[in-house]
Amino acid sequence: MADALITTGIDVAGTRIRETDDGLFNLNDCHLAAGGSASKKPSNFLRAKQTIGLIEALQNEDRCSYLSSGPVKTVAGGPNQGTYVTKELVYAYAMWVSPAFHLKVIRVFDAVSSQHFSDYLRVERDCSSQRVALSALSDEVSRVRSESSALKAGIQKSQQAIIPHALVRITRLRGIIDAQRARHMAAGNSQVADQLERQIKSVQKACRSLDSIGWLLQLHAKELDDDSVRVCHVSPEPQNGGVAR
Repeated sequence: MADALITTGIDVAGTRIRETDDGLFNLNDCHLAAGGSASKKPSNFLRAKQTIGLIEALQNEDRCSYLSSGPVKTVAGGPNQGTYVTKELVYAYAMWVSPAFHLKVIRVFDAVSSQHFSDYLRVERDCSSQRVALSALSDEVSRVRSESSALKAGIQKSQQAIIPHALVRITRLRGIIDAQRARHMAAGNSQVADQLERQIKSVQKACRSLDSIGWLLQLHAKELDDDSVRVCHVSPEPQNGGVAR
């Protein structure tokens, strides 16, 4: 079989027990950790009747269905050669070796599992905090969008009703002033006519100001649309941390 892909390992009695990417442990490393006695070789353990029964039970479990070679995998050649087995078989091997070694293996594996669980809880807390922050940001985005929509509606109302109405009234006022100026000019009242001329210029200035305000309102409405789009794109993705088994 091809060389195993080693992802991590566990230290037992000063020996590193290699672990594959699919969660199998090197039984030869366990043998070394147990003292390396010839009578306790993995091959002897795997031939034992009780071990064969345990392997068959593991093979019938759905949990082992993802393992291409079942609960036991043999790697021939390469730096990671040896026999790799599930954690249950590691426990069974340790019990087969001696009660003291069995207890040592149980405590090491339990300590590792507790650390993994602590890491899992830490990641869950971090993710929970990020979800709260994301929810708050989402509420803020909704508020900004609502305010932008209301402001844009007000701008559109000004463009569609207030400014055109004001321009109509100013145009009418200019017509009235023009007529009065013409009458005073015809009557020779040049002083009054000059005053009316200044009023006409003021009215023209007001028209230009209203035109400028309308243009600025259109520009501001466009900026609100652009800002709303930008705000909707700032929501962060929660960082999902991964922990070991």
